[in-house]
Amino acid sequence: MLVSCLRSSPGHMSSSAAAAAAAAGGLHPHHMRRVARLSKIALEHSFSLGVFIPLALEQASSTQEGAASGDVPGNINASTINLLGSFFAAATAGGGARIDAVPLLACAGWTIEEAAKLADAVCTDDADEINGIRKHLGLPEAETITLGEGTEDETNNNAYVSAYYNENVSFAHEVLAVGGTFDRLHAGHRLLLSAAAVTCTSKVLMGIATDELLANKTNGDLIARYDERVNDARSYLQSVNPKLEVVVGPLSDPKEPPAAATDASCTGLVVSAETLDGGHAVQRMRREILGDGVQPLDLIVVGLITASGEDKISSTALRREDRRRETTGA
Repeated sequence: MLVSCLRSSPGHMSSSAAAAAAAAGGLHPHHMRRVARLSKIALEHSFSLGVFIPLALEQASSTQEGAASGDVPGNINASTINLLGSFFAAATAGGGARIDAVPLLACAGWTIEEAAKLADAVCTDDADEINGIRKHLGLPEAETITLGEGTEDETNNNAYVSAYYNENVSFAHEVLAVGGTFDRLHAGHRLLLSAAAVTCTSKVLMGIATDELLANKTNGDLIARYDERVNDARSYLQSVNPKLEVVVGPLSDPKEPPAAATDASCTGLVVSAETLDGGHAVQRMRREILGDGVQPLDLIVVGLITASGEDKISSTALRREDRRRETTGA
């Protein structure tokens, strides 16, 4: 893994200004350009990418009620979701929709010392700090790679379309649910899973569509098998927050209630802006099964990521791209 750290004060910007930029809706453009360059370098060198994002760049709000003491340092709110969205938009700009980029957020318990343990490679401006930590821990020195200066327009054609639904909800849940197909794990999936990873303090209930349910999808023969998709989604979520327990269940029938509708201990559900209606349907199932007195789910909504001025990133589009390459050899 190529590991880097976003500095709290890019150039002339103070750390308080950096935090304000994040709270306003995501990473500062300086940081987005850095993430784009890091993603490009990681792709060129066949590394995954881990980016430590310190508390100074996260939201300055107080810890949400319900967070388990010591599990998550707090500062998790709607702006955290936007920060993640801008991170993945930038990563996609540099490394494409499938780039294996992991945000290592302090609010998920990460420290620069823990991030340094993952480093197979570092950029020149991180080398002294990260390799110094690795030396202190008795770990071998990570390979040093030159990052370069980059350009001002590196993220102009990539965007995170924010969701404006995250009002009056908690962003700290002991048990939380998330679901999807998770074929060809892409930036949109990684955003959804990262949002679940940082807003859960103990156990994630993860529903994944079965092979049978997806049989009639476009280019369905190219969809990765269920076990592979389970492994990819679980592994990625736990790379963002290793402390979490992940319980996976199959989604085989849209009419069958998922775990979020039957488990009273589950209090949150992470959905995308595109699947918000499905989230409301789960709420209705939950009331029907558990009764009107059950605690409603907090629906935590992530927005959509677009690339190169095109429509949102999707598994359908990626399968179409793979089919074209398979057919043309290009």
